[in-house]
Formats: sequence, C-alpha cells, structure tokens
Amino acid sequence: MAEAVEPRRVRLKLKNAPVAEALAALRKQSALPVQYAPPTGPGATPPRPVSLELDGVPAWEALDRFCRSAGLVYTASPGGRVLRAGKLPQPGAVSYAGPFRLEAQSWSYSRGLTLGPGAVPQESLSLSVALLAEPGTDVLAISSPRALEARDDKGAALTARPTPPAFARWRGD
Repeated sequence: MAEAVEPRRVRLKLKNAPVAEALAALRKQSALPVQYAPPTGPGATPPRPVSLELDGVPAWEALDRFCRSAGLVYTASPGGRVLRAGKLPQPGAVSYAGPFRLEAQSWSYSRGLTLGPGAVPQESLSLSVALLAEPGTDVLAISSPRALEARDDKGAALTARPTPPAFARWRGD
C-alpha cells in the first residue's frame, strides 16, 4: 500500500547545464510530461543554465527546484506542462504530499449582515487549490479541505471565531 502513495524520487547533479539537456535528464527520472518552449521574438533572452543537486527529491519538488534554478515557470497544456520564462509561486503557497503537488492559487474573504430583526452576521473564507498528480497516480475523489491548523506570519495560532448563538440555532447546531 505504501508504494501507491510514494512519489518518484529524482537524483540529479547538474552544473551549468543547458535547459534542454537538463530537462531531458529530469524528465527521464520523474516521468513528468514537461516540454520546454524556448523564448522567441525580438529581445528574447535564453534562460540561465541549470545548476542543481537533487538527492532523492520527490518529482514535483524536483521540477519546482529546476524551474527556480532556470528562471522558468510551467503552465498546463494538452498532454502535460510547458516551461516558459517566469517566476514560480512563493514557496509557502506550494505543498507536496506523496505523488501530489498542491498549490494555493487564490483566496477570498467575505463578510455580510442581513439587516432586520434577528440580524445574523455571516463570514466566509474560500481557498482555491490546484492539485497535480504524477503520471500513473489515479485520483479517486476530492472533497473539501479541512483546516487542521492556522498560523499568522509570526507563527501565532489563529482560531476560528465561535459561531454566534443565533446563527448556530438557525443552522440547527
């Protein structure tokens, strides 16, 4: 059972390798369907050579480190991912779990108050997450995420506000 959720591991040692050559080595070990789209047009500059040491790093994390080293970012395309010039998301926005890569893409917060007798305040927080799976990993189901812990930028625990009694009665709590 453990093998089913183990990520592919990548071991590479690259020093000033051209992007196309380095990507071929990464693709061979990771099996990730990634292609490189060289910059085109006037003033286009080639990406910097890749210098990177990976020792048993999960495939998605290896690709992110590769992109960071070369100054590239990947986008979805039919049949896989395409690497182009750009900047990856901040490290805190990405998490790796076995053969999966999760990226927080956006969030929105809303507060409202219906006016009138028995006014009930309402709040909602929505988070959009992108999930990528290694080839050959089947995702059987996805459900709503559940926050186990929340901390602010200083590491202090954040706790949910208690549900107002009137709202709890309305929900049937």
